[in-house]
Amino acid sequence: MLELKTDYQQDSEENSLSKEQIYELWNDYFETKNEYDYLSLFIKIPFCLHQCKYCIYFVDLYKNEEQINDYLNNLELQMKEYSPLFKNQVFKSLYIGGGTASLLQPYQMKRLFDMIKSNFNLDMNNNIYSFETSISTLTEDKIDFLADSNFINRVSIGIQSLSPQPLTSEDRFNPSIEIIEKRLRHIINKFKNKKHIINVDLMAGLSDQSNQTLINDFNFLSNLDIPKITVYSKLTTTFHNDFAENKLRDVKINYIDKLLKNILENNKYDYEKDITNENFYNFLRKNYDFNFNFIYFDKPNNINGYLNSVLGLGKHSNSWQGLKTFYRQIELNEYYHLNQFYFLQDSMIENYKLKYLSGDRKIFYS
Repeated sequence: MLELKTDYQQDSEENSLSKEQIYELWNDYFETKNEYDYLSLFIKIPFCLHQCKYCIYFVDLYKNEEQINDYLNNLELQMKEYSPLFKNQVFKSLYIGGGTASLLQPYQMKRLFDMIKSNFNLDMNNNIYSFETSISTLTEDKIDFLADSNFINRVSIGIQSLSPQPLTSEDRFNPSIEIIEKRLRHIINKFKNKKHIINVDLMAGLSDQSNQTLINDFNFLSNLDIPKITVYSKLTTTFHNDFAENKLRDVKINYIDKLLKNILENNKYDYEKDITNENFYNFLRKNYDFNFNFIYFDKPNNINGYLNSVLGLGKHSNSWQGLKTFYRQIELNEYYHLNQFYFLQDSMIENYKLKYLSGDRKIFYS
């Protein structure tokens, strides 16, 4: 078994791993994983039309279709590199995110799906196969392809707010409310007989956003019968300090608590706490038959929920093995340059946060 340093503040060059060492770590994991381990595949599409102020992810600005074609060429090479290592493994779920995955044209989506299916074993028995989108790039031809592909059973749509002022303040731009409504109605109609999950993301705590604005946005989506609505707090910093915790607490008091009261009165949605992040709030439409597996909420030895073990492919992606994280070296230089580490997507779980802050988490570089 490969023995490596565990101090996450070690110099990145000392911790760099060769391809052979990465393979050895994965093989060690395969030999020791237990029945609760849940292996997922994450594909990163790093492109965005612009960088929103609130976003703490690394993205590349979109230029043209050829840029994505070149990216898919490199992504396919990476898949072929990892395919032999995972030939005896089965991925329980798939997440294609970004960036903005819906910048791909339908023919590019088809190519990506074919690449995934030809290189990895997938268990599609009621597990989640998710495609992340933004409402500004989710045109009707892309909706039609996703619905007809029989490959994706969850589409998540980033809207954040239906009100222009909060979005303008955050350098984000959505289409008109009329176009948004048309696209949402189209996707609901295309997926309604499949019993798949259509999720819409809203944000709480945006600049120039009132709590009533958030409530109005939720009610608008509710009237369209959106199956699932996720509301999450604007993350003001990547550091875990009193300032960040206080800001998140203020958002909960000033936005989320008032929204919850309105939803209880609305009586159309059930509230489900997200165990992977206490600042995500999930609302499931009552009496909607979701045709996929919720079992990942109940795994006793699984700190990250359904993201317990992940093979991440693509630029700016990372892979997880429990408390071990694999980053690509080029990104670590960027993290050091910015003098920040990014772990907010899961470290709000208290016991996970303590493990990270105490230095028990192992971070390797490849």
